[in-house]
Amino acid sequence: MLSRVPRIRLLVAALVGIVAWSGPRLLIPVSLAIPVLIATLPVETRRHRAYVAFAYYAAALWPVVAAGVQLYGWHAIPFLVVVTGMAALVLAACWLLPGTVLPMGATALPPIGIIGVASPLTSAGVLFPGMAWFGLVSTAVVPFGLKRHPTWTAPTVLALSLVLNGAARDPEPPAGWRGVDTRFGDIRSKREPAAEFRSAEWVQRIAFTSESRVLVFPELTVTRWTRATEAFWQPTLDELAHQRRTLLLGAGLPIPGGQDYQNALIAVPFHPSTETAFLPQSIPLPWVMWNPIAAKDRVPLSLTGRRTLNVAGERVAALICYEQLILWPVFTAVSERPSVIVAISNAVWTQNTPIPSVQKASVWAWSRLFDIPAISAVNQ
Repeated sequence: MLSRVPRIRLLVAALVGIVAWSGPRLLIPVSLAIPVLIATLPVETRRHRAYVAFAYYAAALWPVVAAGVQLYGWHAIPFLVVVTGMAALVLAACWLLPGTVLPMGATALPPIGIIGVASPLTSAGVLFPGMAWFGLVSTAVVPFGLKRHPTWTAPTVLALSLVLNGAARDPEPPAGWRGVDTRFGDIRSKREPAAEFRSAEWVQRIAFTSESRVLVFPELTVTRWTRATEAFWQPTLDELAHQRRTLLLGAGLPIPGGQDYQNALIAVPFHPSTETAFLPQSIPLPWVMWNPIAAKDRVPLSLTGRRTLNVAGERVAALICYEQLILWPVFTAVSERPSVIVAISNAVWTQNTPIPSVQKASVWAWSRLFDIPAISAVNQ
């Protein structure tokens, strides 16, 4: 029975979920309290472990409901609560696995990893900057050490973290690369040609007046990139090609035979003899974009597709919106050894929630862990 679970553990778990994912990046390691809290429960009370994990994830996911209200209105609250509760329940069920490493791994890797937000493993970039995969493994075993030998594990981790952070510096982006934030609002849902035309003009004006050789613009800067769109942009692309400059744009690529679109990062201009290069979003937002039970207009899910793109002498990995909150896109991108991470998002539907701050904190953590510079661009 739920009443038999120590209420203080449920309260602490919920507080950890709220604090760790409230936005400040240095608070992310607070999430490591959850595997410790669960691991210290008696083995025979696995159901109680799931209750504690559920309290953590439900608290960490509350901004999804707040953001969903902005996107769909107050009438969507029951649906959003149910969906959020289901996600928390699935993630909590993983903590029925023995130990502390297995549950964290299960919530980071597909299929559970598709909804595996608020992972304590994100703490690796805060605790062990520059340690790459070794730092990730070390973070996974920290809760085990805190459970078995807390008196020496805690000071050892603290001392090592202080040394590494004292020596670490945030990786610098390549010279001449810059992210550009925008305030276009939600031009996608408005579907106003005039608003889209004004935003395109603004982007082109910035492109011509900037001295940067690579400019990064946010998710869905161009709501639909079609042959007609490319024709409209062609004079700008020709001039940029002449100046040997590149734009990285968040754009929607139409899905053949459907009414929806696929989120992507596109690089323009490209060599005249080839098509425009692009990186599609590997894991779209579950249910809202990627819906496995939809009869049509599915946004594709790609767990094993290409994750990097060669741009202006650099190897670019893209993290598009939701991908900044889960681990699998980071793992697959880093495995291709990128030299720069481009993080683009559209924060219109997440305003007045900590989600944009959490996204930035997560990208910062992975950038520091793998010593790969990150460039962000956000639309508001």
